[in-house]
Amino acid sequence: MHTRFEIFKREMQDKLSAYKAAMPMAIAGALFIATAWFLITGAIVQLLHSLWDGHWPFLIVGFAYFIVGAAAGWFAYKEVTSQTNEAGGARCKC
Repeated sequence: MHTRFEIFKREMQDKLSAYKAAMPMAIAGALFIATAWFLITGAIVQLLHSLWDGHWPFLIVGFAYFIVGAAAGWFAYKEVTSQTNEAGGARCKC
């Protein structure tokens, strides 16, 4: 008869082998997504360059990415602090 620890150990080994098998494809997928991100960014900059000459397209795209990243960070911060407050943690004095 198997103990609970042996069953748990076997399940973890099965999960680990599944993760090991999936890791190369996950890395390849992440590389393709990063490549697509850079190509799309370049296309946006090139499109804006047809409207404005000089450094403005890079600044516009960079500022847009900054705004999106700051908004995502702000929403994540608010989500974490609201969950901390609901769980009885320290109150945020913002």
